[in-house]
Amino acid sequence: MFTPKLQSTPTTLIKLKNGAEVSEAALLSTMKALESFEKNVLALYELLEKCRNPEHKMFGNTKKLAEDAGLLIGDKIHQDTKNIILSAVESHGSLKFSVSMPIEEKSTPSNKK
Repeated sequence: MFTPKLQSTPTTLIKLKNGAEVSEAALLSTMKALESFEKNVLALYELLEKCRNPEHKMFGNTKKLAEDAGLLIGDKIHQDTKNIILSAVESHGSLKFSVSMPIEEKSTPSNKK
């Protein structure tokens, strides 16, 4: 997986493909956690469904996998994590996904105080 080397300060925000802005730290840690899901199609599908629908009940051990990766706390996904996942994961039909860096093209970090 491609991990960008960004120049930043603690308040650097990165604009995602879906228009949301998240901290660089949240982006990098979420993308690192998502790496373990790339080889587990069912877990990735369930995580994506949970992001789309907070009421979704995750199948089998996929909830535990998401909790262990720090992507899910109890039955909730943090808003930044959800935006990163929704921007990073693309569905290509029946249980076919790709994960890519969710940064909006031509996006430059912004420093907000």
